[in-house]
Amino acid sequence: MTFPSLPIDERLSLDPITHEDAMGAFMLLSTYPEICAHVTFTPPKKVDETAGYFDWVLRVGPSKERVWKICLDGELIGMIGLHDIRRRDQALRLDRAEVGYWLGPAHQRQGVMTKALNRVLEYSFGEFGLRKVVAEHFVVNEASGNLLRKVGFATVGVMRDHVEKQGQLHDVVLLELLGSAYAV
Repeated sequence: MTFPSLPIDERLSLDPITHEDAMGAFMLLSTYPEICAHVTFTPPKKVDETAGYFDWVLRVGPSKERVWKICLDGELIGMIGLHDIRRRDQALRLDRAEVGYWLGPAHQRQGVMTKALNRVLEYSFGEFGLRKVVAEHFVVNEASGNLLRKVGFATVGVMRDHVEKQGQLHDVVLLELLGSAYAV
């Protein structure tokens, strides 16, 4: 089972990751470790670490994880994905996923991630048939919160001391967007 590339415009597209993309992602993440400041992982020290993540995503498959590389003129500049995709849990129908993303600093604050996120949401609530997409961000990552609210996410609440990263506890904001409330 595969999932589609999502064209955005003549220069920008979202393409499913492949094993061959690990080196490009590694180069960005290791060159700009600040990308990892507010995400769930630390800057990779070896390409094998990035390749291991790609292997895991490709192994669990698109029923659980759908990760796209964000490409500008064919060059990988970031990633966006639907994670922990859940259709059912016993008698419950869920149809939800969590969205996560990162972008190289040279392309931040230029509308690239807004376009990418909107395209993933269009796909999620349209062709893919999700009912809800959730997102989390560290309280200190105001840019991510602003982006999520800009495209229609509503804050559910703040989870205090929710995660520990490199010995530091972080409060995390939980947001949600229902397909019925999403408008491009």
